[in-house]
Amino acid sequence: MAIAAPALYVFTAGNSQARQHLVDTVLHPIDRNRLVKYLGEAKTAELETLSTDGRLYAWGARPTENLIGVWNGLSVGDYVLVYYEGTYHLVSRVTSKLHEPQVARELWGTEPEGTTWEYMYFLDQPKTVGVKSSALASLSMPEKPQGFMRIATALEPIRQSYGSVEQFVTQLVAGGDGYAQQVPAPATPVSLAHVIEKFAEGTRASGLDYGEQHRQLVVRLLASLLTRPFVILTGLSGSGKSQLALKLGQWFGHDRYSVVAVRPDWTGPEAMLGYEDLLQPPPRPWIVGEVLKLSLRAAADPERPYLLLLDEMNLAHVERYFADFLSGMESDEPVIPNLAEQDGSWRIANAAETKRRVPHNLFVVGTVNVDETTYMFSPKVLDRANTIEFRVKSQDLPHAQGKPGSVEEADLGLLETLVKAGVDASWHVEHRPAGARQYEAAVTKLHETLTQVGWEFGFRTYYDMLRFAAFASAMGIGSWQQILDLQILQKILPRLNGSKRRLEPALSRIGRFCQDLAVDDKLKDEPNKVFMPIEQDLASPQLPQSYDKIRRMHRLLVANQFASFAE
Repeated sequence: MAIAAPALYVFTAGNSQARQHLVDTVLHPIDRNRLVKYLGEAKTAELETLSTDGRLYAWGARPTENLIGVWNGLSVGDYVLVYYEGTYHLVSRVTSKLHEPQVARELWGTEPEGTTWEYMYFLDQPKTVGVKSSALASLSMPEKPQGFMRIATALEPIRQSYGSVEQFVTQLVAGGDGYAQQVPAPATPVSLAHVIEKFAEGTRASGLDYGEQHRQLVVRLLASLLTRPFVILTGLSGSGKSQLALKLGQWFGHDRYSVVAVRPDWTGPEAMLGYEDLLQPPPRPWIVGEVLKLSLRAAADPERPYLLLLDEMNLAHVERYFADFLSGMESDEPVIPNLAEQDGSWRIANAAETKRRVPHNLFVVGTVNVDETTYMFSPKVLDRANTIEFRVKSQDLPHAQGKPGSVEEADLGLLETLVKAGVDASWHVEHRPAGARQYEAAVTKLHETLTQVGWEFGFRTYYDMLRFAAFASAMGIGSWQQILDLQILQKILPRLNGSKRRLEPALSRIGRFCQDLAVDDKLKDEPNKVFMPIEQDLASPQLPQSYDKIRRMHRLLVANQFASFAE
């Protein structure tokens, strides 16, 4: 008996919920353990043997009469295209069919009415297509396919033009006849130094230029975000804090960043994580703000970076509205409501998993101004961030003679390089910078001297300092001393605040350390006299930026009997 020629199908992933399912079970292989507990080891292993890479990919249809009919017509060996946003993105071959509601609920959860995508079909490893649907109109392919459907009208034109569906798919993947984009060959890895150069060039081209400190500010911001995806920008109002973060968001892509102005009435996590509308009958819709919308978009697109800019972050008590979100970033525990948009309303996407993790590709930048209307940060918050202070030098003023424009979106390769480095918890171990041993020894000495006055730091800060060193070195910061200087400025000094009695011993010791990495608080040439930064205008300290900040803090401490990092 002759074997039937393969047919061609298409399914769409038009909303955020479908896009997330696509990421979970088509773009990424399924964890086999999720299937073993329902199908058993033997059946799961059998499904794995049917895929060319030995891994599991799947999709499913809901139990409606129309979709069941389409599913019944689907056969092993048929080809399925994946469509959304005007483009056929992927193609794959059907390897098996199963009607398994339990497995479907495990993989994709349920709709609000309790249905799931139970009419399942397993797929071979998907291949990239990337062809606009309009480019295939001559083959009678649907320009705007809907749901899950068999493409019957195109079979004869495809056979006439290509001989078979298999040859048509081969041409799509190979990029033949000008229909599809050529699947790119493995690209030369993009270095972080190249990423920095491109972003620095883009910001300058937009009209944003910080003068001689421009490149270092760019390195400090990006290295800090890769170290830990939460950075605080502080300094003089109008010094360009928000502009640099805004340009980074634009560089990520117009739909991959949000600027959210913090309001003084943010007194709980609802502003960040939304809340259920209790006045509505179950299943209740959620009130969703821009922070949660961006977080869900980032979760559905894990290979590209997203940026959340919290402007004037300390207009409200940061711990009250940000604690849950920050805890989720730190612990990697689910804290974000697992929502999907349906018919204009946001509802829980999976009753079995009502929360999801903060996406690792979401970077958070908070800007801070300090005056009588704002609040101080707690040590818990400062310990989980790098704090970058913006200062304006007189010679840099001529660079700000006009309002900056927009930055062009970066090439995908640059963005993917950033995300891959940021989500790799051991990146700094595999990319140890030159001078790593000397740097680590100096950080240990810094801990020793701070321990003497009760201001020592913990494992988290040490880990962050090592990661920052690796990223900053890869981005072009020359010496380990320069990197150490920046980390004292961004990780150690922001934690310091208090009265003269409490703070002066710490400033004395760190100031002496900045001179030549000594671990005492005595003058270098007069060991019986305590080192006082305000009195010592050193010509060439080893850590000049930190020492300059310490002297300013000491000056305020002497004048006011109290000082903090924020001036």
